[in-house]
Parts: sequence; C-alpha cells; structure tokens
Amino acid sequence: MGELPAYYQAQQGGLDTAKTNAFGDITNMASSRGMSYSGMPIAEQSRYVGEKYLPAMAQLKQQQTQQQYGLQTNLNDIYSKRLTQAQGLQQQELAREEAVRQAEADRQAKLQAAQMQAAAQARSYSSGRGGGGGGAAKPRVPTIGTMVATINGMRSEGTYGDSQYGAIAEGLRKAGEDISRGSLADRALRSAFGFG
Repeated sequence: MGELPAYYQAQQGGLDTAKTNAFGDITNMASSRGMSYSGMPIAEQSRYVGEKYLPAMAQLKQQQTQQQYGLQTNLNDIYSKRLTQAQGLQQQELAREEAVRQAEADRQAKLQAAQMQAAAQARSYSSGRGGGGGGAAKPRVPTIGTMVATINGMRSEGTYGDSQYGAIAEGLRKAGEDISRGSLADRALRSAFGFG
C-alpha cells in the first residue's frame, strides 16, 4: 500500500509526457502547414485532452482506488483472522487451566476419602485390641491378611499411587496404626510391596 502513490504518480507522469509530446506533434504539424496561428493547434490539443488524456487519467485514478481498496480488504481479513486465532488460544489456555484445577480438586477429594477409609478401617481393627469381659462377643483381631488387603485397596484407588510405600505408611499412621518395625502394619506393608 505504501508503494501505490509512487507507482501511480509515475503512471501519471507517463500520461503527462505523452500529452506534452502530442501537443508538440500538433504544433509541428500546424507549423508545417502554415497554420500555427489559425487556432487549429489549440483545438487539436483540446480534443486530445478530452478524448485521450482525461479518460486515461480517470482510469488511472479508478485503478488506484480499486487496488487500495483490495489491499485494505486483505489487511482487514488478516487482522480479523489474527484476532480470532488469539481468542481461540486464550480460550484453550483457560480450558487447560480449568482442567488442571479440576484434576487437582479430584485428587484432593480422593486423597481425603482414602484417608477417611483408612481411619475407619484402623478404628475397626483397633476395637479388637481392648479386652472384653462377660458374655460380650469376642472382638475381631486384625490379621496380616486383612491388613494387606486394606493396603492393596489403598493402592488400587490411585490416590497414593501403586508404589507410594511411604505415603500409604503415613496414611496408616495417621489412622492410628502402629507402623513401627515388626508391627502388624509394618509386616503387612512389607508383604504388600514385596519387601519380605
């Protein structure tokens, strides 16, 4: 677009040069016929201006206007596409951030549910540790098998991950289980993770 004015100015210069040359030819022809002062050159020059020069100038201006309009339309299309693309990228980024936030919220919810489940199971196991007298039913004492099953259940939920030994041990400790060396929970953890 910046080059259009110079281009069309050069085209207009060419028309002006052609007009000057035509006027010179008209004057020379009149002189050769001895009619330089008869008014014929002025009439011929006016006819040339009306029939050739002015229509050519008008066509040149029209071409310039059309070309400027076409280029401006192309620019507007580019700006519009760029804006649409930028808005699409922004929407994708917002959707990605929302997905990350939702995934974190889901992870926290699963972690909390697993901790609550571990605490409930630990309470049910620890209820058998106190003595019971009289005719009360004998409380259920946890076995290594039930503890291993609990640990494997925590692993399968995906909250702690399949290999999160330390995280599951900490979850059991928070639930009130004794995880010291040689305890039932410690032996169950080692068995569940294949540590012997």
